[in-house]
Amino acid sequence: MSRKVNFWGQGNKASVSGEERANILLLACCYQEVSTGWLMWTTLTAYDLNEGAIKWSIPLGEVPELAARGIGNTGTHYPKVGPVITAGGLILTGTRDRKVRAFDVEDGKMLWETQVPEAIEGIPAVYAVGGRQYIVFCAAAQAGLIPATQSKTKGAYVTFALPLDR
Repeated sequence: MSRKVNFWGQGNKASVSGEERANILLLACCYQEVSTGWLMWTTLTAYDLNEGAIKWSIPLGEVPELAARGIGNTGTHYPKVGPVITAGGLILTGTRDRKVRAFDVEDGKMLWETQVPEAIEGIPAVYAVGGRQYIVFCAAAQAGLIPATQSKTKGAYVTFALPLDR
């Protein structure tokens, strides 16, 4: 069975081909939390375009400095990424906390995550070879926001093979 891949990024709408799912708009966005100053939080939000309502919204990533102090589930800072979706219903995205994650398009449940060598930036590329889908992330971004928290990066392209059933 061939699988079509629909891409979406920040503010682009897409529907899942060949599936009886609602049209969905995914946004990876951030907002300022006034009580903590300039710290930015990121959410991944799915909008049901047929109903005009939010289908689900989850924090996307973590701020490593906060996670080290036991403050998790915050969403990452400084989002410069965009998700992609497969026809099988996987949302794949990377974040500045040096992680790549897969979510279920229906409910936003995280299905998988892994650590990569550097922070992720940009929208991943998806391609197929011999009937198998692959996704490539650019892991070359700074994880820190200011020069004091930044370090020299060793950029890399990181590739993952998608499960055959998704």
